[in-house]
Amino acid sequence: MNTQARLSSLPTSIRASGLCLLLCLSAGACELTEVTITEIEPNVVVEALARIRPEGGGTIIALLHGSVGAPGIDPDGPEATVRVLADDGAEVLLTEAADEACIYGDAPPDPADPRRCYVTTVDPGFVQPSDRLVLQVDLVDGGRIEGGTQVPETFEMVQPNGGACAVVAGALDFVWTQSEGTWYYVTTIELSGIASDLSALGVQNPVDSVVYSSIAVSQSDTAVAYPDDFFLDADEDDFDYTAALNTLVDDGIQPDWVASVYVTAADRNLTNWVRGGAFHPSGTVRIPSLRGAGTGFFGSNVVVGQRIAGDASGCP
Repeated sequence: MNTQARLSSLPTSIRASGLCLLLCLSAGACELTEVTITEIEPNVVVEALARIRPEGGGTIIALLHGSVGAPGIDPDGPEATVRVLADDGAEVLLTEAADEACIYGDAPPDPADPRRCYVTTVDPGFVQPSDRLVLQVDLVDGGRIEGGTQVPETFEMVQPNGGACAVVAGALDFVWTQSEGTWYYVTTIELSGIASDLSALGVQNPVDSVVYSSIAVSQSDTAVAYPDDFFLDADEDDFDYTAALNTLVDDGIQPDWVASVYVTAADRNLTNWVRGGAFHPSGTVRIPSLRGAGTGFFGSNVVVGQRIAGDASGCP
């Protein structure tokens, strides 16, 4: 198609503007306003989390993001020396690791995101629940990003009883002691051994495990009911048999099922980063807790786990 044919296919207003611009450029008699395009400024966003066990110790991760499209940015993400300081002045260095060590769930890698992962494990002598930790990120290009987190207090499961593995069938309540310094709790329950029951309902090629979650949004909210307070932690498009799945779950834990249950107590920094503000048309409003040569958050949580079995054979 030639230029005339392409122009003739456009709406009149656009065609007129295009012809005007062509005439202007060919005649060389038009003055065009000079526009200065601002280059993208390099920026570093740090997402760091201390995942602490009830008895102390745990894992600390830090995911450093660079600015997409910024000149000179390292495609592998910002390089830095990352350390965490304990209450008594002791410190640990985080070492570089694969992205998977810093990412929850099955989030796919984003090739457009220049990021770098740093990880370390710490023993109970370094950190206990209710301790304060300070993160320092010293960028190789200069500048420091830092901030602290107050780890929530330890807590324990009260109900169901049974220690590390409890035998419970049907509906049940999860109850735990209060964790001082917690801003919200997340309870997740991974149900395993459900495929045969789904097949009995006529489902073809069913999955054998699913995850349900429940959120309690205050420090004193320390009880949730299963299944009433839980939601399927997946896109419903992932299943074409949601109705059958809900029918099974509505009856609670079945005799041939096993459930891995985790209650996570999260601090203020993590809470503000995940749900920092009300609805905004541009997306989630995040409240940072880090300052200096970049932004981001350093949060902490304490995780308590328990195994639930529908019958005694599920508790070896």
